[in-house]
Amino acid sequence: MILKRKNKTLILTLFSVALLSIFAFVGDSTHAESARYTTDVSPALRLTVPSGNINITVDPSSKPFDSKDFTVTVDTNNLTGYSLSMNSDSTDLVKTNDSSKTMSTLSALDGGYTQDTFETNKWGYKIGNTNYIPFVSGVNIASSNAPVNNDSTTLNFAAKVDYAQPAGEYKTTLNFTAVANPGYLTIQNLDAAYCTSDPAIAIDARDGEEYWIQRLPDGNCWMLDNLRLDPVSTPLMVLKDNTNASNETLAYLKNGGGSGRYAREAVISEQENNFGSVVYDKPYVAVSKKNEVSEVAYGVGSGKKGVYYNFCAASAGSYCYTSDDGVGNATEDICPAGWRLPTGTGAEDWWKTVGEIYNYDKETMARDFSLNIVAGTYSFPNNSYNTSSSFQLWWASTIAQSNSMTQLEFTDSVYDNNHIFGVNTVGGVRYNGQLTRCVLKDRDNETILDYEYMQDIKNPGVIERTEIGAVTTLKDRTDGEEYVVGKLADGNLWMLDNYRLDLSTASVDSLTKYTNTSNADWLKNGREESEWWPTPLYPLVAKTADGGSWENSYNVPYINTAYKDTVISGTPGAGSGKIGVYYNFCAATGNSYYCDRNSTGNTTYNICPKGWRMPTGGNDGEYKNLYDAYNNDYNAFRTALSAPLSGRYTGYDSDANRGSIGYFWTGTQDTDVGMSGLRVTSAMIVPTSNEDRPYGISIRCLYNK
Repeated sequence: MILKRKNKTLILTLFSVALLSIFAFVGDSTHAESARYTTDVSPALRLTVPSGNINITVDPSSKPFDSKDFTVTVDTNNLTGYSLSMNSDSTDLVKTNDSSKTMSTLSALDGGYTQDTFETNKWGYKIGNTNYIPFVSGVNIASSNAPVNNDSTTLNFAAKVDYAQPAGEYKTTLNFTAVANPGYLTIQNLDAAYCTSDPAIAIDARDGEEYWIQRLPDGNCWMLDNLRLDPVSTPLMVLKDNTNASNETLAYLKNGGGSGRYAREAVISEQENNFGSVVYDKPYVAVSKKNEVSEVAYGVGSGKKGVYYNFCAASAGSYCYTSDDGVGNATEDICPAGWRLPTGTGAEDWWKTVGEIYNYDKETMARDFSLNIVAGTYSFPNNSYNTSSSFQLWWASTIAQSNSMTQLEFTDSVYDNNHIFGVNTVGGVRYNGQLTRCVLKDRDNETILDYEYMQDIKNPGVIERTEIGAVTTLKDRTDGEEYVVGKLADGNLWMLDNYRLDLSTASVDSLTKYTNTSNADWLKNGREESEWWPTPLYPLVAKTADGGSWENSYNVPYINTAYKDTVISGTPGAGSGKIGVYYNFCAATGNSYYCDRNSTGNTTYNICPKGWRMPTGGNDGEYKNLYDAYNNDYNAFRTALSAPLSGRYTGYDSDANRGSIGYFWTGTQDTDVGMSGLRVTSAMIVPTSNEDRPYGISIRCLYNK
């Protein structure tokens, strides 16, 4: 804060600095009957502090009191919300350029005051319509216990002076720190290995609902509760990436639009009471009984009836055909990410398989699955519940016929050879409301061939189960780019394409959520210039055009995207041979600690997809180990890695060695100003080369958890 006085005018200026701190909570994952799964969490968190200083001008003769508003906002997808604090090294504003031995200060208030009772020669703040209060460093000024979008807190800073206060400039700096609150492991991040024969509770990241889960005798992990997600009230940003559906599909579900099978209107609840016609292609939900416990409930589950979905809603807006246009099975649904609707009839019928395992035994089946009856269905055309038949229906993902999907039927009446459990092959009409149970996608047998996105690989067993030489194409959630990846002879998963992430167009949210950067906000927005920092400490990423100026800079993150999709002819192996983006090392680390000429040591930050990273370098590094795994045969090595001779980009030669040499970063230090790298030619491999950090060089990412 600066207090500046010319003649008899005092100008009070608060410097504001935004700090982010993401805490992870590690708890007990014991599989006892009442256990809650807990583990590390990595929420997305964004704190926005206005640019510029807070100027408060006071004059003992004409305006002894002055105040200014200041608003900070927080966004987070953290299930348990955030906490926002404000602190400073001193509660006093210190006079600058003071030649006296005792520095003049403007002290903080020592009590709560209104404007009329504000003490002279003091400063303070208030939140909202409260009284002005003393400044206490580290005080919590805002919080939430759930995900928030643009959650704002407005503070009002004020000061009052008289002629006893010496003229001049007074200052301090306020630090605003947002912290993600500790939280339980979400059901979306639950690995199959955590699900055992002991029932336990996991939490849905989308709305905080708790679900009992258990691995049952069929070998699969099941929800023992009916799904209770209300897509009407759940924000789109929360549904995205937390639901077993694409972002495009969810956008149609929430916002309407599009054509064909997609929902053309936003999801509708029964409270709107605007039905009366049979509708297949719009998502409807009934939520009024979501927490009502069924009259007959078995097992350890909550017994809550849950939300009734028509199939357009149960498929998260993906299977929204008209009555005669239904084709194939649903591949997307409203289940948590990593889970899915069970299949219906057919060779892979999960409901039928379970029934056969239990020999359709009523008591055992009902108890283990925590089934409930007298929950009925919901008729959207009639806007009414049907519980009179004492039965329960759950959606499956398998088509029965053009206007219906296979369903599980559970009833207290005679159904199938005196049993009360069975698969209805005729199916449920898709416009009616039925309940859903989700089953965990079985990751126990998966290889890289079973994945779509690089960031979704979280189980170390995927590497072990993948055969050496296996190759597939995976997407990067950061920007949707596709990369050829494969398991090579060293036993690791490698990108067989050069990285093509454009830092200049990627959003702060996507970089924070999907890469290993630590300073995405400063990378994208820079730190405000002030008298304390004459130039931004973390400058904006600089993007050059073909032939543009590339400064040999250590502290500016430079990239060049002009050759992003240019293919180097003659590139061996399965990769595309695209040059990709050139990154100097500051950019390669996502504008982290390594944006300083004096930085030393190895980096733990990089712009690779989360869970992946840059390889290590040096004589015992991963490029050297890979070379050894191919018996130092450069042809075999280069073919396996599919390394193009992409050259590099420098301030003095924009086409340096393109077509004759390939350069690749590692995260390992070599010299004070260089990093160990990989250098490839058509006839030679140097897996321990030294590369200068200002140069633009390619990146390959590796997964070996």
